[in-house]
Amino acid sequence: MRLVAFLSGAPHGGAYVSELAPYLKRAQSTVSHHLSVLAQAGIIMSEQHGTWTWYQVVPERLSDLREQLSAFIATAVAPTAGG
Repeated sequence: MRLVAFLSGAPHGGAYVSELAPYLKRAQSTVSHHLSVLAQAGIIMSEQHGTWTWYQVVPERLSDLREQLSAFIATAVAPTAGG
C-alpha cells in the first residue's frame, strides 16, 4: 500500500526503485520484488529508460482499488443488527 501511495502521489507521476527504496527503508531488491507483484496484478506499469525502470500507477486500477477498499471497510466496520 505504501508503494502505491508513494507512486500515486509522486511529483512526476512515478518513480524509480532508487527513489522508492529509501522511502520504504528496504533494499532495492525487496522493493523490486514488490513492484513486480504489483505489476503482475496490473496495479502499476513500468517503462524502461535505459538501464532504469520507471514505475507508475495505472490510474484506472487505482480508482478500482479505492472503490473496493471503501466497500470492504464499510462492511468490515458496519455494526451488526442486534448488537
